[in-house]
Amino acid sequence: MARIGGSNDVAGEFLPHDSTHQHQREKRDKTALRNGVPVDINIVFGQLQHWVLPEEDIFEDREDDTLDHDLSAGSSGESNDDTSSSSPALEKRQQRKLVYITFNTCLQPQFNLSLPLESPLPQLQVFISNSTANQTPGPEASNRPQSVMPIIQGYGSLAIEAAGSIFIGVYAANMSEEDQQKYTFDWNYEIAASTAGPYHGWTVKKNLYLVDTDNSAALLVTGNLTTDSTPPQSEIDEIMGGPTPYLLYTYNSQYPTTFRGLERSYCAVSKIPTPFLTTSLTQRGLGNLPKQQFHLSGLNKTSTYQAYLMRPPPQSLSPSLSRNSSIPFWGPVLWDSLTITTKTSTNCQLIYNLPFCSDIAYSVPSNPTVFSSPAQLATFYDTIAQNWYQNFEYSLQQVSCEPIDKSMKYSFARNCTDCKKAYRNWLCAVTVPRCADFTSTLPYLAERGLDTEFFNQTANATVPNDPEKIAFYSRGNDTYTASSLRSRNPEIDRVVRPGPYKEIKPCLDLCWSLVQSCPRVLGFTCPALGSWGQMVDYGERSMDGDVTCSWIGAVYFLSGAERKVGWAGLWGVVLWTTAVVVCTLVH
Repeated sequence: MARIGGSNDVAGEFLPHDSTHQHQREKRDKTALRNGVPVDINIVFGQLQHWVLPEEDIFEDREDDTLDHDLSAGSSGESNDDTSSSSPALEKRQQRKLVYITFNTCLQPQFNLSLPLESPLPQLQVFISNSTANQTPGPEASNRPQSVMPIIQGYGSLAIEAAGSIFIGVYAANMSEEDQQKYTFDWNYEIAASTAGPYHGWTVKKNLYLVDTDNSAALLVTGNLTTDSTPPQSEIDEIMGGPTPYLLYTYNSQYPTTFRGLERSYCAVSKIPTPFLTTSLTQRGLGNLPKQQFHLSGLNKTSTYQAYLMRPPPQSLSPSLSRNSSIPFWGPVLWDSLTITTKTSTNCQLIYNLPFCSDIAYSVPSNPTVFSSPAQLATFYDTIAQNWYQNFEYSLQQVSCEPIDKSMKYSFARNCTDCKKAYRNWLCAVTVPRCADFTSTLPYLAERGLDTEFFNQTANATVPNDPEKIAFYSRGNDTYTASSLRSRNPEIDRVVRPGPYKEIKPCLDLCWSLVQSCPRVLGFTCPALGSWGQMVDYGERSMDGDVTCSWIGAVYFLSGAERKVGWAGLWGVVLWTTAVVVCTLVH
């Protein structure tokens, strides 16, 4: 990145706070930009800085992105006598090129917090001219040809057609000396002009998803890193063996921050001090395609954070990632923020990257006095599921999956591989329950462990429940009293002993897929939709993207199209009757 030294070491002038007074102005030549090279610089109150992208830089390669126009001809296409020549000078005048100018405010003066808070500072102003009649665009050149680039939360972008040089003015609004004393530091901004496309990027296109939180951590994941929904294995291998392409910055919404008002600026957001972060690549989730995941720790309980996904300039990325044309910016890109809210209770803890239940990534019933780390807790749950799965495999071995007589196959649509996958998904979902705060009042949650108490292993004593709290947050729900007294996995109450918590129930379609995929002789059935058994043990998916039931690879607020990809083959399944084997295993 190019840098010009000094706080205001760039061509420009100072405009008076009161334009009716005659002040001596400092005037200097315009500072040249280079095509496609970003520059960052400081600017102070009342300063107007001038830039120029020279004509020779714009038309350096006339074969690319060039629009042929006759600048002298009228709408009829007729031309004057002096434009009939094919001289090089005329050809230059007849060339036009689209120039993309992008802008980021990186820093802004900071208000003295010991004073009463005043209105936010106005955004920097950017004026652009493609006419030699206005080579010093700015707030006092409104009677000359110029365009104003809208700057919103520190970000601006404007495309302008050029037949010659482009002239730019950047202005920081002035204020009285007395008001200036209320602030420290200057502005800093980054500007780029390019004929290849916009350099800086900001987009609302969703590419970051919340997986889950506990009271001190959060897990997030990006969209698929592939350019196709069915990429070749070579592309998947290349991405999984390559670098992580994205950065993540996070701040607590409840505390004042120095970059408020600059939320769309890549260079401003990149200066946020972020809690402890680990990142890696994963194929967990929809499509089992490569994604990048971020684990944030050291967060405050019951707090709201804003998370910003960022892509650095792509020259450091692998060729496959650079080919992704869905983002029309070739420089750094910032996505709109994602809101994260941490849990309150200590008896839900986030686990992920399990060896057997590899698609599990959410908070589970926990006890930090029994399990000293999330990894230890994950091993506990994963081992239980793996042991139960082994018993299932013994039963499946009694079934002839590939009989010599093909007419004897148990299904022409599914096979034993499908059965194993469906059982594994179902087993992991019911063995490793998704935990929510007991104080949450979301209507789709189920109370668990009401008849148990949190066990403090350090003190070797249980913590008595508050009867009023139990009564209030269980909503006096008599229908589910029996299932609410204990956990669906008895090992949780025996070993973990988390006390009362709430559960996001497994999705009913996991059971449907199990019945649909496995031999009937195994005896799997599911409760009917709307039955008491279904309401106690299974939830239903929400079409608005909320995680109202637990499914493998679930993340919050996927679009409808993305969710349908994950649910392929699950719709149109017949409803089944009272649970027999399934409910026996659940309880």
